[in-house]
Amino acid sequence: MKKKYSVVWSLMTILFMLLSSTTIAQHQTNIEADDISLEFHQTYSLDFSENNLAFQYINGFDIPRLTDGGICNTMGEPQLPLKTVMIAIPHDIEITSVTVQSCQYQSIPGSFNIAPSQPLQLTDGTPLASQASHDDMYDASSTEAYPLDTVVFSHQTDLAGQNMAVLTVYPLKYTPFEKHLSLLTHLSFSLEGVTGYECGDYLFTGSSVSEQQQMKERIQSMVINPDDVVLQEPLQPPIPMGVPPGDYDYVIVTREDWVDNFQPLADWKTKKGVRATIVDTDWIYDTYSGTSEQDKIRYFVKDAAVNWGTKYVLLGGDTNYIPVYIKYIYIPGMDEEGWYIPTDTYYADYDSDWTCEVNVGRASVYHIYSSGGGITNFLNKQLTYEQNPPLTDYAKKIALFGFDLTSSHSEGEDCKEDIAYLYIPSSMEVTTVYDSDTTWHESKVKSAMNNGQNLVNHIDHCFSDYLGTGNINHGTGLDVSEVDAFYNGEKQSIFYTFGCWPAAFDESNCIGEHFVRDDNGGGIAFIGNTRFGIFYAGDDDSLSMRYDRYFFRSLFDQGYFHLGECFYDHKMDAFLSLGGPSYDANCYVFTTLNLLGDPETPIWTEDPKTITEVNYPQIIETGDQTFTVFVYDDGEPVQGASVCAQKEDEVYTVGTTSVSGKISLEINPATEGILQVTVTGHNYLLWEGTATVISSSIPADVNGDGVVDVLDLLLVLSAWDQTGSPGWIPEDITIDGVIDVLDLLEVLGHWT
Repeated sequence: MKKKYSVVWSLMTILFMLLSSTTIAQHQTNIEADDISLEFHQTYSLDFSENNLAFQYINGFDIPRLTDGGICNTMGEPQLPLKTVMIAIPHDIEITSVTVQSCQYQSIPGSFNIAPSQPLQLTDGTPLASQASHDDMYDASSTEAYPLDTVVFSHQTDLAGQNMAVLTVYPLKYTPFEKHLSLLTHLSFSLEGVTGYECGDYLFTGSSVSEQQQMKERIQSMVINPDDVVLQEPLQPPIPMGVPPGDYDYVIVTREDWVDNFQPLADWKTKKGVRATIVDTDWIYDTYSGTSEQDKIRYFVKDAAVNWGTKYVLLGGDTNYIPVYIKYIYIPGMDEEGWYIPTDTYYADYDSDWTCEVNVGRASVYHIYSSGGGITNFLNKQLTYEQNPPLTDYAKKIALFGFDLTSSHSEGEDCKEDIAYLYIPSSMEVTTVYDSDTTWHESKVKSAMNNGQNLVNHIDHCFSDYLGTGNINHGTGLDVSEVDAFYNGEKQSIFYTFGCWPAAFDESNCIGEHFVRDDNGGGIAFIGNTRFGIFYAGDDDSLSMRYDRYFFRSLFDQGYFHLGECFYDHKMDAFLSLGGPSYDANCYVFTTLNLLGDPETPIWTEDPKTITEVNYPQIIETGDQTFTVFVYDDGEPVQGASVCAQKEDEVYTVGTTSVSGKISLEINPATEGILQVTVTGHNYLLWEGTATVISSSIPADVNGDGVVDVLDLLLVLSAWDQTGSPGWIPEDITIDGVIDVLDLLEVLGHWT
């Protein structure tokens, strides 16, 4: 369906220029003490172009939009765009003020009737009661230009020791009496600050060079001055609050009596190169101080992140077993029950700066068995998705279900069409069900689900036990029994919706939990709101819809292929783009959106490929050495594959293959035995192999029959032949035309 308005989709270019780095000492009116001297003063500049703008025309009003920008939201005032920018600043600087140095405006030709900011709408089908009849708007005779501010300091946040200032820029000015718009084409401003800021999150001291580079590149993509990004380790070694020494990327938090049931998942994660451990809640509650169980779990998550380098945390249990935090956010006109938001983001953002340091997901299980809601069922679905997915007609399939949220607008369909156009690669197989379709919508949704979709994106009004399939126009939707009846089998889905309450896991068996617990279909993950989704009528890129879009941006454009990383990256990007914490409705959406699923899940985006060849020494000796592995796919080297070498408690090392498909791992096996080699890669099926560790270069009983014989020698030589390690292979040394036992013994004598 074509859009009802024209849009110029050009990426906004923000030009950064560092103009000075002087230190000044002067009194600022917003610094309370007269004797405090400013210790930071830097000037920056931004440039905007008219090509960055797009216009909607709805109900007689002009609504300007800035690509990937937010909107001013003061009720009744002109609905104008804003842009959030982040600036990397020294780790110990606390910003005290922002000052405009100069700005240039360009008149936009034409006469504009700018819409007043609209009342919020909820995705349960109702507008906010106290604002539903709001008719007031700005004074159309005013000669004052809106908004009054040009740039405003919002807050500070940090990640890996990089301190960042967050600012809101208003690139348009509107004069109602003249119906005139001006574009801010150039802005020069300075940031001032003093020392005293304390980072809540530093670079993990045990992170590898590649991990540090990945984190640096991530932060550089967030700020307008990427050259100034400097990751910072804590000035003093972190003191554990309770965790013993360790190095764990992935932690399962669960009940003490469920530890053994979750162990196969932890073993699998460790085997593929994501070292995992399980921590029980009784130990957490006994070890950490705090006024609530939620606080104690949060302190543990921070302790694990700081001292273990933990990236992923799976909360192994429904909220009866692993408590959820309730955050209060007041939204005028909303039902009081909606102000109290169950959220696991409390654990992910452990220093409360609106930047999530850890990727947290929940396995909403309540028993140990293979039926719905059981740990075994959760593990079976998860391991099948990771290890043995359907090879065709599945991984590239995406379903977009977009339905009208108001009777006069097609917000859902328009949002889905934009997602398909902007972010989804043309190689993906997209199935759509829209309100504009003439077929029966509910049956079409069921058919698409039962045919098996890897990714599902849904917009419609929802409740805790209901998913709309054309609620406004047709009164249709799915109840929990219909979700339970999905029979897509091993073609499990990752489902995203921003309807109201579908992920209310604090209630008994919300529809999102039914979806992930379905033991004959459904999916491995459900992303949804524990309370209300929020949007503006007629706007397909507002609030919850911006988050909805950005999930696919984080996945396909930015390459966050692990579910938890994609989930939290898109939440933070959308949150900042919409104005950050200065807007309560934005804070609400950020808080209510939660993940039911394993945060470490690698998301398939292509049909799974096979690693056809992995070369490494099949027999190695004990002792310190370099273990070199080459990974190939049909003769072509595989770059970015993860190779894990593990031998009991003696060896555990992980590396990523280079452009030549090579990785050299430093290992030091102490005893004879078997070294496990596991290779995984994005969109590649699991590859598993072993190497034999022997104690010396003397022939060993390789085949385990109790006798060192010719077969053992052949196996040893076969290992040489496969790797070409010594630079030569068995040959007819006696020149008799036959390679026989005498030749083998002579070769072996040369080896020893």
